[in-house]
Amino acid sequence: MAESTLCYTPAVSVTHGLAHPVPEGSPGPLNLREKRHDCIQLAGFGQGRELAAWLKKMVGVAAAPGAVCTVLDGRARLLGVGPATWLLLSEPGQLNDLPPLANDEMQAIAAVTDYSDGRSVALELRGPAAIEVLSMHLCIDLDETVFPPGTCAATGIHAMQVIVIRETSDVFLVLVQRSFAVSLWNTLLDSAAVYGAVIG
Repeated sequence: MAESTLCYTPAVSVTHGLAHPVPEGSPGPLNLREKRHDCIQLAGFGQGRELAAWLKKMVGVAAAPGAVCTVLDGRARLLGVGPATWLLLSEPGQLNDLPPLANDEMQAIAAVTDYSDGRSVALELRGPAAIEVLSMHLCIDLDETVFPPGTCAATGIHAMQVIVIRETSDVFLVLVQRSFAVSLWNTLLDSAAVYGAVIG
């Protein structure tokens, strides 16, 4: 697993973890942190049905696009992020004992890519300000009746491709390519200045 991309970000207050003071009248600060994880993408070669069947056999379910399903006895989540495309997401090391994904059966129907050190930096936004900050940048409706906990969306923030996962009413996880992570981190912190922001 790669070292933290964000540990030397200038916006981070090393002393107190406070990036922006909480102004009077704020509903509460944005809590922002990098969340370590493992991430494997499975993308079908025009054989989404075959890949979905394989996933059901392997983890018990093939998440529909936009859905987040808990799998492997709670050790991982399966995200439907697009046509014939899924992500397996877990805490570091939880996917190590999976059956070999690069076997002959899989090679015939899908590409398997480990994004744990590449695409996938995960930024966790928590608190009352999380939805307000994200709403400044996303072109999706974050109302809980439309985008409830347990759903995800592949979208963009300032031309950066991201995947947004709603974990609870006020906790979101944003996956972004590692090369854009610091830019996104600073964008979110700047946007949170009107509410206050805490690192960690």
